[in-house]
Amino acid sequence: MPTLDRERNAAFRDMLNRPGLLRIPVCSDALSARIIERLGFGIASISGSGSIASFLGKPDTGLATATEIIDRARQIAAAVDIPLMADADTGYGNINNIRRTIQGFEAAGISAVHLEDQVAPKQPGLLAGLAVIDADEMVDKLRIACKSRRDPNFVIVGRTDAYSAHGIDEVIRRCNLYADAGADLLYPHNILDRDDLLKLTRGVRGVPLLHDVVEPHSTYSDRDLEALGFKAVIHGRANIFVQAQAAIDLWTYYRDHGETKGFIDRMISPKDWNELMGAEVEANIRAMLDD
Repeated sequence: MPTLDRERNAAFRDMLNRPGLLRIPVCSDALSARIIERLGFGIASISGSGSIASFLGKPDTGLATATEIIDRARQIAAAVDIPLMADADTGYGNINNIRRTIQGFEAAGISAVHLEDQVAPKQPGLLAGLAVIDADEMVDKLRIACKSRRDPNFVIVGRTDAYSAHGIDEVIRRCNLYADAGADLLYPHNILDRDDLLKLTRGVRGVPLLHDVVEPHSTYSDRDLEALGFKAVIHGRANIFVQAQAAIDLWTYYRDHGETKGFIDRMISPKDWNELMGAEVEANIRAMLDD
């Protein structure tokens, strides 16, 4: 049986239980995870759409397999010491697949996953009118997920994409059902209206709520979300959007000018890069051969 990262799982659970808003920066690869850790954040989330964009160059429509996503999560977890949350999409199948999915992420060193209630094949979460499975089917998925984890501190997040097609009342109903099924954290997606967000936090009791800030459509601050009653916040696409724009700007400049001097002040220095990559540690390992 694989050794679980119980220390990181316990740290994630402890942060979720502390007072105040839990800020969870989002990465899409090991590099961005290392940056988040280096900046002093004690937790991070792995973007599903960002990961798929970075290794497939495709939209988040369920194209990646469970094996591909779990392997990527394992690589990111190996690069940092902080606990990580991962996007497990719809669980990569029905209830027969959920157990293997949960235990796969656990064995990869992940401390939390979110499961969503979209139908398969899924669509990008920002599209209007997303189709969702029957709430009872999602309840079964979450119950199996909770029973499948080997470490009770491994966090199960229940996500619903019902808002655009069914409205806030259905979102609240589903959130309460998912809480009763054992979800530790609830993730109602793509709700931008402040009145609906307030109605949501007042209508869901007993289990904390996570909000995904979707730039540029919403720009809620941490203070806004805490006042509204949310427990955790992610910025699901901010990291990959910034990376993409930076690369577009760099290579557009090079195409038009034939040099990159104008971008030097926007590049990390070689010294800082070596420190970020742990080059000194690697050099010390090599030096051990000479001892």
